[in-house]
Amino acid sequence: MLNNLKIITFLPILILSCNSSQKTMNDSIVGNWLLIDIQKNQMAQGAKNKFTDLEKHQVIYNFKNNGSLIVTGDTVLVHTPGTYNYNLEKDYIGLPLENQANELLLSIDNSKWSFTKKNNEIKIGQAFLDGPELTLKRKLN
Repeated sequence: MLNNLKIITFLPILILSCNSSQKTMNDSIVGNWLLIDIQKNQMAQGAKNKFTDLEKHQVIYNFKNNGSLIVTGDTVLVHTPGTYNYNLEKDYIGLPLENQANELLLSIDNSKWSFTKKNNEIKIGQAFLDGPELTLKRKLN
C-alpha cells in the first residue's frame, strides 16, 4: 500500500518534469528567425550548392511557444509559407543502433531536421537525406 502511494505521489512530478524539460528546449528557439542561406548537398553528384544573400527575400521562421511554426516570406525556398507543428528534442535519425547516441533534432510536421544553435544563429538540416541545410539568424525587432 505504501509503495502504491509513493508511485501515485511521484508519477505526476515525473510527468511534469518531462514536460518542463521539453518546454525549455522549445523556448530556446521561440521567436523570429530570418533565413540567410541554404546549402544543398547532392551526394550522388558529389556537389554542394550554396545559396546566400537570402535576407532580401525576408523568409521568416516564427517559432511560437505553443509548438507552432509560422513561415512567411515572398519566396518558397524550402517550406511553403504557412503554419506547421514543431518540436525540439533529443532523438535518433532513423532507427537507433547499438551504442548510437541520440541527437538534438527539430521535428517540423514529423520531418526530422538536425539542429545546432550557436549564439544568434541556428542551422537545421537534412543532409543525412541529401537534403538542404538552412542557416537562420535571430531577427531582432
